Amino acid sequence: WMTDMRRSRAEYHDIRQKHLVDPREAKKADIQVYDPLSLDSDSPWNRFFQDEELRRLVCRDVERTFPDMNYFQEERIQTILADVLFCYARVHPELGYRQGMHELLATIVLVVDSDKRDSSSVNRSSEDDWIDEMLVILDASEVEADSYALFAALMESCSVWYQHDTSRRAAPGGVATANTKRLFVDDSFRMSSAIAKKLERIQH
Repeated sequence: WMTDMRRSRAEYHDIRQKHLVDPREAKKADIQVYDPLSLDSDSPWNRFFQDEELRRLVCRDVERTFPDMNYFQEERIQTILADVLFCYARVHPELGYRQGMHELLATIVLVVDSDKRDSSSVNRSSEDDWIDEMLVILDASEVEADSYALFAALMESCSVWYQHDTSRRAAPGGVATANTKRLFVDDSFRMSSAIAKKLERIQH
């Protein structure tokens, strides 16, 4: 699983590099392409402007995440939440971003971040060979990557809660616009408990 973890982290870093590009910081090798007014399909400005609505929606929800907890008002944490949600929506345009995803991710970030350790604060000894592996697992610089991997895995099961009418798909950039279907679409979930029945009644 160490190999899987390293692979998932590398994959997320590639996703970040592809989708979280600030045209103002990009190398301006081609003036035509990097012109903010350019309509070139390869222009990072073109992509940046198309993603503005998605960024606005994600950031609005992130700022409202568990407002009574100071932890989620920290700029570092809000940046992690916004970047992970934005990347997920760009990688999964068929689902995009849905309201409520920020709260699922927030609990993951809280747990992952609380488990991480700064390697400089760890006392080592010649007999603690295992500690190097633990420091890789608990690398504080990988909170965002590990949170993305866990969130993506969770959404494989929970995406059914956010599915929309197939006649109305997510808007360009991954922003949801349609009304939701039944909360429990899959037969394995539908009416399987008193809670499920209650949620079905609330939704309708």
